[in-house]
Amino acid sequence: MDVENICPSFLAFWEQAQACPLEEQRRLWHALYEGQHRAVFDVYYRTWGDPQRLDAALGRFPAVAPAIRARVPLIEGSIGRTTPRCAALFGLRDDDVRYLLMVGLLYVVTKIEVSATKRAPTCHKG
Repeated sequence: MDVENICPSFLAFWEQAQACPLEEQRRLWHALYEGQHRAVFDVYYRTWGDPQRLDAALGRFPAVAPAIRARVPLIEGSIGRTTPRCAALFGLRDDDVRYLLMVGLLYVVTKIEVSATKRAPTCHKG
């Protein structure tokens, strides 16, 4: 099983951006989070997210960032517990299952994006 968790990058971004004006928050989003994970966001924006929603999401982050910080370890634990059963159900090996944990703009919650094989990333609502 492969788990890529980019939520720590989001939390580091938010730690620096939370007290900043909106324009600086936008700049930090691009420099510290989205820009550091360009391939992920290319897929995300092509499939689910809309970069035009950034300002609205920045307005919601103060309320949701603490929940994201608290939930990411729970999600990681859940992945570890459920992947063997799910992989077996679909006839996959554990190491054929890939996860990506991220914070996006559409719903402003931590997403789990799964690709069941080693193909290119795909997006699924989490």
